[in-house]
Amino acid sequence: MDLSLRLLLNLSHNPNFRALMVKAGLLGKLVGLFDASTPSSIVISLLYQLSIDEKNRSNQTFVECIPALMKSILECKTEKVPVEIMACAINIATHPNNAKLICNENGLKFLMKRALKTKDVLVFKMLRNLVQHDPAIKMMFLVSF
Repeated sequence: MDLSLRLLLNLSHNPNFRALMVKAGLLGKLVGLFDASTPSSIVISLLYQLSIDEKNRSNQTFVECIPALMKSILECKTEKVPVEIMACAINIATHPNNAKLICNENGLKFLMKRALKTKDVLVFKMLRNLVQHDPAIKMMFLVSF
């Protein structure tokens, strides 16, 4: 399976192959493989590659990935969250519906605390992407601050 995932990662650098992967339902399989307690860097890198295309970010399957992604960000033991996880989260946060889901259940508050505590630039970038959408999210940002 590791070799297959590596091959898919190499192929995912081509936009046509990314479109074929999403069409074939690979996104759902990757989300099923994504485990917040021990995230595989290959699976996260593939999720990131598929999140590059804006039309894929609105995919319902990415919505299912948000809780595990948030858990891996907020429960990260190191000062800086791994780049692969943050890159995927930053891309997903650019879609308005995903931003609302990320901010629910104190998600925004916890992200802000982590950003201020660790001064992780990528967490700040994710926060910036979240605040660019709905005025209600902007208000949540002000209230949480």
